[in-house]
Amino acid sequence: MILIPLVHEIPRQRQYFHDLIDKEQTKADYSDGVRDNAIYYSEDTLLSYILTKAILKDVDRIQIMIENMPTNGREAGEDNQVKIGYLKAVWEMLRQYNADNKVDPYFYKKLVANIRDLLVAVNENKVMDFVKTNSNIYTLSNGKLLLENHQDARAYLYIELGKEHPIMMIKRLNEYANDTFADDIISDAAHVLPSVIF
Repeated sequence: MILIPLVHEIPRQRQYFHDLIDKEQTKADYSDGVRDNAIYYSEDTLLSYILTKAILKDVDRIQIMIENMPTNGREAGEDNQVKIGYLKAVWEMLRQYNADNKVDPYFYKKLVANIRDLLVAVNENKVMDFVKTNSNIYTLSNGKLLLENHQDARAYLYIELGKEHPIMMIKRLNEYANDTFADDIISDAAHVLPSVIF
């Protein structure tokens, strides 16, 4: 498949973050002891293909997409900071993958697709619409950095997941303990897990 070329050369300030992403991809590639642009998961070649495509190929496309995103009226300095934030989110996702001792190829396939779509939504100022239709573990994971400046969408996501998955959300209480919506999640969880809440 042909990759869409970069519209402009990557500025030096952002190249550092691309390098961090590339290092995590190399680590993932080399996890089987061989650097061959393929991630070996098991004898099941489909699962190995799914991981290779998501972690190596799709992430490369996301890096190019970030660089080619329209500025939407942002000044050059602001646009640079915004895109650095996007790259940091991708880097964190890859760090999560490399730290995972029980990799689920289907989870990471969906996680990578989610971050691509969430990045587009953030850049197009359609975050709340995205979160309302994607209130799930993938958006929760990718939203740690990408939803920092979208508190309404972040609150909506956490509250909805608190209703659907109270046990999971109580285990993640440290992520949102200081937020005003924490009481709502704890209250919902108390109905299901009174002893844990106590």
